[in-house]
Amino acid sequence: MDDIFNIRDVHFGMDRSMDRATRMCEVMITALENSEEYGEDVKAVLLVECDHAEKSDRSSAGMVLHNIEDMDEVAFVLMRHLKVVVESMGKEIHIIPVNRG
Repeated sequence: MDDIFNIRDVHFGMDRSMDRATRMCEVMITALENSEEYGEDVKAVLLVECDHAEKSDRSSAGMVLHNIEDMDEVAFVLMRHLKVVVESMGKEIHIIPVNRG
C-alpha cells in the first residue's frame, strides 16, 4: 500500500505542497472556498492522480484534506463514498473495521 499512496503527501496546513498533484488539489480547495455554495460545514478530501510524475516513471498521487481533523474521519469519508460508487455499479461492498491494537 505504501507504494500506491504515501501518507506524507497528505497536506495538514504546510506552507508549500510537496508535489504537483497535491498543488493541484490546493487549487481546487481555493475554488471550493470561493464558491457561493461554500460554508464552514463543507468538508473535503481531494484526490488527484497523475499518470506521469515529474522526474519519475511511476504515477503521482496528491491528497488534500479540508475541514477534516483526523485520519479516522478521512477513512470514514472515503469508505462512505467508495460504497456509493460500488453500489452505483450494481455491486455490494462490505466494510469491516479491524482493530490491530
